[in-house]
Amino acid sequence: MAPSSLLTPQGLWQQLQADAGLELRLKRGGEGRDADVDRAVLQKLRKDCSTTIPGLSVAALLAEDAKSPQPQISIETLLVAVLTSQRGFGMMLQEILETLVMAQARNAERALSIAFDFDAVSDPIVQTLEQFRATAERVRKVLAQTGWELPPRDARRNLFEGLRQLAPLELRNPPRGFPPASFSASGHAQLDEVLRGITDAVEEYRAWCRSLEADRSDMPNVVRHRIPEGDTRREPSLDAAYDATDYWDASVLELIDRIVQTVRTQTLDPALVAAKIAPLLANISRRQQWIDETYNALLDILDLPIWHKRYELYSVWVGTLLLRTAAKRAVNIRFYPVDGVLSFAFNATRLATYEWDGAQYDIWSELRSALVGTSKKRKKGIQPDFRVLRAQIAASHNAATHFVLECKHYLRHSLANFSQAATDYARSCPSATVFVVNHGPADADLLAAVTDDTVVQRVRFFGDVRADAPVVPAPLGEAIVHTLFPHSASVPAIDYNYSGALSLPASIRLVWDATLDDLDLSVDVFDKTGQQASGVDFRNAGDLRLPPFAKLQQDVRSGPGEEIIDITGWPYACYDIIVTDYSKSGRMRTGSVYCEIMIGPARWRFEFPTNDTDALEWQVASIDTIAQRIRPGSEEG
Repeated sequence: MAPSSLLTPQGLWQQLQADAGLELRLKRGGEGRDADVDRAVLQKLRKDCSTTIPGLSVAALLAEDAKSPQPQISIETLLVAVLTSQRGFGMMLQEILETLVMAQARNAERALSIAFDFDAVSDPIVQTLEQFRATAERVRKVLAQTGWELPPRDARRNLFEGLRQLAPLELRNPPRGFPPASFSASGHAQLDEVLRGITDAVEEYRAWCRSLEADRSDMPNVVRHRIPEGDTRREPSLDAAYDATDYWDASVLELIDRIVQTVRTQTLDPALVAAKIAPLLANISRRQQWIDETYNALLDILDLPIWHKRYELYSVWVGTLLLRTAAKRAVNIRFYPVDGVLSFAFNATRLATYEWDGAQYDIWSELRSALVGTSKKRKKGIQPDFRVLRAQIAASHNAATHFVLECKHYLRHSLANFSQAATDYARSCPSATVFVVNHGPADADLLAAVTDDTVVQRVRFFGDVRADAPVVPAPLGEAIVHTLFPHSASVPAIDYNYSGALSLPASIRLVWDATLDDLDLSVDVFDKTGQQASGVDFRNAGDLRLPPFAKLQQDVRSGPGEEIIDITGWPYACYDIIVTDYSKSGRMRTGSVYCEIMIGPARWRFEFPTNDTDALEWQVASIDTIAQRIRPGSEEG
């Protein structure tokens, strides 16, 4: 049985703070280290419940809501709000994972680990790539939940049919509405436990029906009106509404009563009855079970060491955005794990090297160099989160710095802090463009206005750069491209070696929006004779160190989604790129899905064709290593 504290929203919120060790407020009244959770949950609750109840904290809002005649915040609503508040953290993990997979693909000779060393004294968090992948996937699955859902129609029907085999049904004067379901005991503990579970399941179903505020006969129309076409909830909700018009709930309760009566007259063996219907109940999802399981899964996330370092993890995520951007544009990018560990350390660490426009560039984290001029914030040196240096003989770190990327995790921007950092970095690195990025908002014009006039032309400020921002941080990525790769619109020709096989690693990236659920990216490979070999898809993820030298990073089954296949070698003559639509929510259409092929610095983008609105399979393109060309799927031969 669930703890009593999990039976009300207020109790659950208090229990979560205690179990997870959340520090929302300091003893003196100021914001605690986990105040961001309180702010995010409060914002989500206000949005979902459209409440006007005053309250500057979740606890205050829940207390006032509980006093109202018709409380708007349920336990499920609160749990989903907490899950939603952590989706940015989950998305950061997924994008850091994408970078690690890319780094592993380019260092395939040795298994890769990652280390997060966020300060000079604490022990670093070290995980192998597979451990980090498991962590990211576990977090993704938990945070993807959108609330308890009614059991599927088949489970309800199977339960009804199983009960009807044990007793006759004579439904008389069924209720027009959905009164609370009552339970009468048989006197046999084992059977009563199962029958009470069925009664509770019926009550949960009736509570859902009551939430629609509709007459039985009109429920399907109410569902159609409230849930638009294309919404994944529409069909299951319509099934449940039609079951209400068929009096499923009343029939099940009537059958339970008759079974109890028959057991009392000793016509049925209670142990045998319990054994027959217990498996049917096991297929009925229960609200309280969902609450208990989700609560425990949420606690697992909040207990992760990396979650407690989520503020520091933000700068790592921004740095991996820099690495991914460089890898997609630059030639011959190489990562530099030390003893198999790619380290984001507090001390200076060279993360990667790439070539562009005939020069070599190095990406460093936490590289310290001399401060030029005076500063109110810094005494002797500068140490930005990330910088890109052009490799030059006998050049100082400052003189060689081409780009500086500084990360801030502020609720609001600090004029003095942000502008001083930008000024110090730009003055000390005279050839560098300086980006200052904040997790919260940043008024770029206001910040520029208080930045030193002599350097302001080389400084840019970015606010609301978050993995879960309404606009994914494309502006930052695009700005990095324009700064580091100014000629990327006219990329150099792909370097083919003498045998006709490609010599650069590649990535194939499929992206789709929320109108689609499960799309699958696959690559079929063929040798020179046209014989098909084993390719890559969701059933066979592939391998980057062995044929086919291609691997699917992750099988994503919900939108908006993204799947990537990395390629590190080209032993075959032809690579066919195929997208298959397994979605139940909609069909592929122009604007809802696209595919990118990235080979070294070159990139091709393919939009879904406008004339294939009902297609379940999309032949995107073929990479022909013999003819040394890419053929769109619509191109013959």
